Amino acid sequence: MEQVNLIFHLCGSPTPETWPGASSLKYFHMFKPAAPHPRRLRQVYKNHPNVSEKALDLLDALLTMDPKKRLSAYDATKSEYFWEDPAPCDPSQMPRYERSHEFEMKLRRQAERQRAREGGHQQQQANKRHQ
Repeated sequence: MEQVNLIFHLCGSPTPETWPGASSLKYFHMFKPAAPHPRRLRQVYKNHPNVSEKALDLLDALLTMDPKKRLSAYDATKSEYFWEDPAPCDPSQMPRYERSHEFEMKLRRQAERQRAREGGHQQQQANKRHQ
């Protein structure tokens, strides 16, 4: 519910004008806010130093509530935003980071704990031999 509320505070809550037919969706009544929220996306990001007007146009089109009016991924690739400076760099110049998928991190932590337990067990065995 918190995610839906955050979306509504930024993108506005669905109304018959912004999303015709939304009220007939199966679970709409569960997510409908007590009071309608106006769309604030442009106001929130208009003075952000890294968000140009073209970037804001793209964001606004991608985050439109009505799926029938929302910009498709294909159409988004045609946005003028992608022709603004700075131009994208060659992928070989991009920074590289260690993989950090949640599942991989969990496996890594489990392996570290197992090694620590085995190391402790080996130390106990060595202590017994020296006694």
